[in-house]
Amino acid sequence: MMDFLILVTPDGHLDESKVVKTEEISKQKNVDRLSLTRFWIDSEQGLRSYIFKPSKDRKPIQFELWLQSVVLPRLENVPSPKLLASRIDEEANVFWMIFEDMGRIEPVFNHEVRVKAANKMASWHSLPLDTIQKQQQSFMPLIDETMQDLLNDWATYAGLLQNTGIAVEQTELFFRKLMEVNGSFPDEQVVCHGDYHCLNLLERVDDLIVLDWEFIQINSIYWDFYTLFDMATPRYEIRINKETRLDALHQYIDQRTQLGWNAPPDFVYNYHLYSLIYSAWILRLLENDLKADRFDRDALLRQRREMTEIIGDCFDMILPVISHPSHQIR
Repeated sequence: MMDFLILVTPDGHLDESKVVKTEEISKQKNVDRLSLTRFWIDSEQGLRSYIFKPSKDRKPIQFELWLQSVVLPRLENVPSPKLLASRIDEEANVFWMIFEDMGRIEPVFNHEVRVKAANKMASWHSLPLDTIQKQQQSFMPLIDETMQDLLNDWATYAGLLQNTGIAVEQTELFFRKLMEVNGSFPDEQVVCHGDYHCLNLLERVDDLIVLDWEFIQINSIYWDFYTLFDMATPRYEIRINKETRLDALHQYIDQRTQLGWNAPPDFVYNYHLYSLIYSAWILRLLENDLKADRFDRDALLRQRREMTEIIGDCFDMILPVISHPSHQIR
């Protein structure tokens, strides 16, 4: 078995005399904002590549050791990069990890990947909640807090929704529905990946590899769906549509049902309501970014076009139900 410790110098850098070549990977793929490095070494099987991940302190390493020993062994059908070596040296202030290299990430935002991803999700959503001993902080407010924010500033959010083409009567129905929910969104709390989008997925011919579990948390059953489907961003185009969303939701229902879960009859409807709440909230952030020139304007305008389509899709799905409560979405 390879002794990876000899590949790293005492001060925490790759020893270039022991590796064939290196390649820096985007800093955005490292939650600590330190560069990841792909490196190659000679082996009996020829050149082999691995990923070197430095850290600023011990926390990411302790997290990864926990993830690899407690969570991932319970997810037999969810491949993720294995941690092969690590070092925590408080005295020398040296912290690093070496992972197996699962391949280059070429983000794919298509129907097939999202359906596969929803299928995978059923596995960790079925884990007991006490799998997470220390709750991770989500990078977004939770749904009840977000819903209350919309209600507290009803007029502003209604105006934003109407600017996307939603009729006044439809926005009224939406906010009346939020009032009926009475501060507690109807959902199930589950173990969530926490940052489950297509940049954290690596497609293989016969499988899907799940990356970057740093935000694993207990959250709404719909949170992983929202990051997978509808969290539009100025960084890239998410390319989602109504058919993909519905097919992935139904695939999840089928897969998790096989694991002994009973899907609520309003599961699909509730996801679209959930997505609409967060999308309205993000739309306000986006408008503020446009006014303040915080990002590239063309990227923000593209994000707004995507969010307009998402909001329209969600209204199309929820309006038959909130207009006629006996109606159910299948």
